[in-house]
Amino acid sequence: MLTLYDDVFSPYARKVRIALYEEFSSGRELLSAVAEEVARHARALGEQSLVYRLDAERSKLAAEDFNLAVMGEFKRGKSTLVNALIGAGVLPSAVVPLTSVVTVVRHGACPCARVRFRDGRSHDIALDELEAYTTERGNPANAKSVERVEVDHPAPLLRAGVRLIDIPGIGSVYEANTAVTFDFLPQADAVIFVLGADQPTSQAELDFLHRIRGYVEKLFIVLNKIDLLSPSDLEEAIAFSRKQLERALEDRGFRLYPLSARLALDARLGVDGQVLEVSGLGPLEADLARYLDVYRASVLLAAARRRLGACLDELVSRVELRRQAALIPLETLAARIGEFERQSGRIVWSQAAVEGRLSDARRRLIESLEATHASFVAAKTPIVVQCLEDAHRGRPAGRRNLIAALQRALEEGVQRARGLGGGAGRPRPGRHRGAPGLVTEGRRGGRRRSGRIARLKVLSARLQARVARRPGDAFHDTSSLARDGPMVRPRISKASVRHLVAQRHCPLVLAA
Repeated sequence: MLTLYDDVFSPYARKVRIALYEEFSSGRELLSAVAEEVARHARALGEQSLVYRLDAERSKLAAEDFNLAVMGEFKRGKSTLVNALIGAGVLPSAVVPLTSVVTVVRHGACPCARVRFRDGRSHDIALDELEAYTTERGNPANAKSVERVEVDHPAPLLRAGVRLIDIPGIGSVYEANTAVTFDFLPQADAVIFVLGADQPTSQAELDFLHRIRGYVEKLFIVLNKIDLLSPSDLEEAIAFSRKQLERALEDRGFRLYPLSARLALDARLGVDGQVLEVSGLGPLEADLARYLDVYRASVLLAAARRRLGACLDELVSRVELRRQAALIPLETLAARIGEFERQSGRIVWSQAAVEGRLSDARRRLIESLEATHASFVAAKTPIVVQCLEDAHRGRPAGRRNLIAALQRALEEGVQRARGLGGGAGRPRPGRHRGAPGLVTEGRRGGRRRSGRIARLKVLSARLQARVARRPGDAFHDTSSLARDGPMVRPRISKASVRHLVAQRHCPLVLAA
């Protein structure tokens, strides 16, 4: 703890730091003893989740680990900023929401990585394999059940227990990433909050800042991607962001760090060593160094006291709940349990009844639509047939071509209906089976499709029979299609009829 940036302190300041460290050591021992005592009671009550949290806090105090979390909305350049701070392109980045798993970057003699899974397993991986575990592209929705990924790197900033935590961004289409971020908040000791200069500060970001301030006292607010704006636009973006932050934080004394993490990383990687000063990373690094050297010990103790207090309050609440439950007579408990079970049963059957009513209403609606469709076809079929007859009278070749096109359309309709019928008889997923009042949608749909196929076959056979007759009579036998009244002879141009046939309106009407 005394080895970080010692060269910037005078002998007097080092004596003060030694005294602060001694105070930290005594406070750490006291808090560790409290955590052990609370964990003993939690273990006796079977509260294993509390025991796990308390043991983790004791381990954190013993190792003097300081969690410096990098947070913000998605696509603000958080992973790139972490890479710039450690001076290496370790963490993957992309133009789409990428980070999906918490990544802990800590000090190590040589760069390496380790994956820890939720079931307790862990194994070492190469740095170029990180994307397969930490990103939505390589590990969508965290299908591999990764708890976190730990990366070791010999960066100066990570000495003496400082750990940079790359947290998934909030506000993207991946809701699980937002949940991961909020779950990690209680473990943060300080936060680097990243905004984007290319996008105005949103109300969601300000709300997130308020939530963060409930867990940590120190915030480093970064305005990233300044290289994407012109000087005039950058000045406007800085002024706007500062005004919004002053209003939200109710503080005019905070510092905003405009920078370009991409330019800083390029400079550190040797791509362009002249742009490090232009990138704006220097002021942030200097303030981080001073803060970690002077305030890290006191912040660790304050954060540990806060988390231990939360665990103790939760344990007391659970004990009180058990005490109140123990004071309730057994007869009252049995009556409440019975009433709960009865209410649960009524809810289940009510839900099934509602599903049944919805199914019946859907069936009646379909029948009404089919009846309306049938009457419409019966009324309009004579008009369509007469239009076709008028348009193609005296043109045997054109009439034959039209008949052939209608025949092909009918055959395609039969094939499509057969393809759709492959799922007939199967109930829709997610429906209740065996509940009263429910009708299996798959069987009814299968019967309707079978009826349509049969009608298409009949119409196809009828059309083939007409084709077999004399070409001049192909469209004159309309008695079977128009039995509801005399045909109407509207004045429709040949171009309109050709457009109608090209759009396959006629085959669709006949197929219905």
